[in-house]
Amino acid sequence: MWKYGFILFGMFLFCGLSYSQEVAGLLKWAFSAKGIVASSACAGYGRVYFGSGEDIFYCLDATNGKLLWSFQTGNPSNNFLSNPLLKDGKIYFGSYSDKKFYCLDAFSGESIWEFQCKGEIESSARINDGKIYFGSWDNKIYCLNVSNGEKIWDFKADAAVRSSPFIINGKVCFGSFGRKFYCLDALSGDKIWEFQTEGQNYASPIGDGERIYFGSKDKQFYCLDAIAGKKLWSYKSGDIIVSSAFLLDGRVYFGAYDDKMTCLDALSGSNIWEFQTGGDIDSSPSVVDGKIYFGSYDKKFYAIDAVSGEKIWDFEMENIVESSPCVVNGLVYFGGDDEQFYCIDSGNPDATAGNSLSGQDYSLLKLEEAAKNSIALETENTVSVTNHMTNFITITNVVKVKRQDRILLTHKRHSVSQLRPHYSIQVGAFLKARNAVQLYSKLKRMGYPAYKNKMHGKSYIRVRVGNFVSYTDAWKKWKTLERKGITGIIIEL
Repeated sequence: MWKYGFILFGMFLFCGLSYSQEVAGLLKWAFSAKGIVASSACAGYGRVYFGSGEDIFYCLDATNGKLLWSFQTGNPSNNFLSNPLLKDGKIYFGSYSDKKFYCLDAFSGESIWEFQCKGEIESSARINDGKIYFGSWDNKIYCLNVSNGEKIWDFKADAAVRSSPFIINGKVCFGSFGRKFYCLDALSGDKIWEFQTEGQNYASPIGDGERIYFGSKDKQFYCLDAIAGKKLWSYKSGDIIVSSAFLLDGRVYFGAYDDKMTCLDALSGSNIWEFQTGGDIDSSPSVVDGKIYFGSYDKKFYAIDAVSGEKIWDFEMENIVESSPCVVNGLVYFGGDDEQFYCIDSGNPDATAGNSLSGQDYSLLKLEEAAKNSIALETENTVSVTNHMTNFITITNVVKVKRQDRILLTHKRHSVSQLRPHYSIQVGAFLKARNAVQLYSKLKRMGYPAYKNKMHGKSYIRVRVGNFVSYTDAWKKWKTLERKGITGIIIEL
C-alpha cells in the first residue's frame, strides 16, 4: 500500500504546482446588487465594501459574498460613486445625490459622523495625519478631522472636483473640471502651485514624491515636477483619459477611451507597450504579482502581464465595467453595470493591492525608512493606493523600550480546537535579525506567544503576538493595546 501512498503524494504535488494556473480567472462568487456598481470596492477584516446606484452601500463576507449589513441615506435617487476607504475599523465614503460624506463603523454599519457638502461627491477620500481629504462638485476640496468630521479647511477651485486628492510630502494634489491641476499645502490648504491643462481633469493623480502623474480629457497623460508643478513630459493618447494611473517599478499604467491599456516609462514617458480591448476603459488598473487587473466597456474584465502587456485571461459579463478592482488575499473584487459584484480568484493567495482611487495604504514597508529605525510597523492589511505608496509607523528603538511599556496581550484559547486561527497582532518588522530576536525574546520572557517570520521572503522579519480565530477577538485586544499606548496592527493570516 505504501507505493500507492507515494503515487497519491506525487499527484498532490503535481496538482499543487498547477493549482494557481487552474484557478486563476475563475469566479469564486457573485452578489446581486440593486443598481449598477460603478465605484470600486475596498476589503479588509475579512469583509468587502462597495456602493451601488440604488442608494445602497454594502458590506459582504469577503470569502463567500454573504451580506453582513447595508446602509442607505434615505434618498432613493442617491447613488454611490465615491470609492470607499477602510481605516482603523471605520469605513469612509461620499454620496452623490444627498451630497454627504459618511463615516461608518466598519463592523456594524452604524453611522459615526457625516458631513454635508453643497455639491455631489464622486471624489474618493485620502487620510493623512489625522485628517481626511476629498473633493466635491461644489468646486471645493475639503479637509476634515478624521475622528469627528469637523471641517479644518476647504479650498475653492475654479470648477467641480471629481478627482481624488493625492497626498505626498505634506502636499495635496488634484485636478478640476476647469482644466486646472492644483497643489496645496496639506496643513493649511494654501495653494502652492497650479498647472493648466487643455481639458477637464477627471482622473486622480499618483506620484512618487518627485513626480506627479495624471491623465486628462485633453487626451494627454502628464508628468509634472512635484516641487514646482512644471511639465516634465506628456504623452498623447488616442482619446480622453478618465482612468486613474498606477505607478510601480518605474512604469506607469493607465487606460483611455481609445480602448487601450498603456504602459509608459515613468521617467521618460516613452511607450513600452499597449494592450487593445474592444471598448473604452474607465476602470483604473490594479497592478500586483506581475499582473494588471482592469475592466472595459467591451463587457470584459482583464488580467494582463505587467511586463509584456500580453493577455493572461479575461472574464466576460452582461454589461460594461466601470468599477476599478482591488485584490486582497488573492481575490479580485470589482463591480459591473450588470448590477453584479464579482469575486474572482487571482491564483495567488498572497496577492494584495488596490488602485489609485482607493485611499488605503498597502501593507509594505519602505525599506530606506525602516533602515533608520529599529522598529517599523506595517499598516493594516487592507487594500491600498499603490504598491509604491507605502506607510509605516515608527514606535521606539527596541533597545530603549522601558520596562513599564508592557504589552498587555494574552493568547486567546478556543475550546474548538479544529478552528484555524485567522488573525494576529503584529508588533514589529525589522531589517536586522538581531533587532527582531531582541523583541521576540523580550515577549517570550514576558510569557506572550510571540513568533517571527520573514515578510514576503524579503530580508526583513516580522514579530507577532497572539493568534485569533475571529477578527472580533483580535480587535478587542488591539483596542486594549491602543488604550495602553501600544501601537500594533491586526493582520489576516
